[in-house]
Amino acid sequence: MNGQSSVELWEWAEYDCPWCYVTTVRLHQVQKEYEGRVSASVRFFPLELVNGEGPPRDILEQECWQAALQENGARFVPYPAIDWPASTLPAFDAAWAARQQGHRIAMDFDLKVRRAFFADGRNIGRHDVLLDLAHEVDLDFARFERDFASPMA
Repeated sequence: MNGQSSVELWEWAEYDCPWCYVTTVRLHQVQKEYEGRVSASVRFFPLELVNGEGPPRDILEQECWQAALQENGARFVPYPAIDWPASTLPAFDAAWAARQQGHRIAMDFDLKVRRAFFADGRNIGRHDVLLDLAHEVDLDFARFERDFASPMA
């Protein structure tokens, strides 16, 4: 960009927020068009650390349908399981582990986690689910597993 620095977009993200999911889908849709000029970064902001608990399921389910109307690329399905995540903190630890392998991998893993929750009804608070998701992304799994076992070490 003629010697000018690029712009950085920050998303302050919560994994069970449907609006954050919509934002992530949109960022992925436009990333190639703005490559080299704009970079997008996810900043972790788990609300359960602020509020002492995650947002209520009934409120999130209402917001999902409002968010779904805003973005066709963000697929939402009713969460089918009684296995609702008690915490999204494991998902943030997994995202941090993916981030250790580079920005592109981190962004791909981040979207995979959101889709797993909103589009596939998977419990992103479970370590086994997050390990399965990591297998679906092009990363060094042994390194991911080690970093995930001891986040921010």
